[in-house]
Amino acid sequence: MNAGKPARLDRAERVVRSMLAVVLIAAVVWALADGGAGPSLDLSFSSLRG
Repeated sequence: MNAGKPARLDRAERVVRSMLAVVLIAAVVWALADGGAGPSLDLSFSSLRG
């Protein structure tokens, strides 16, 4: 009956996959714009030396 129309589940799955793709691309762009550096770890302990 609805041979030409995708099922509702197919559309929902496509929407979810599209949203995940956008989030992934945004995360990659954000990481590249941030210089690709992760959280900085200050291991010098200079502040602990009296």
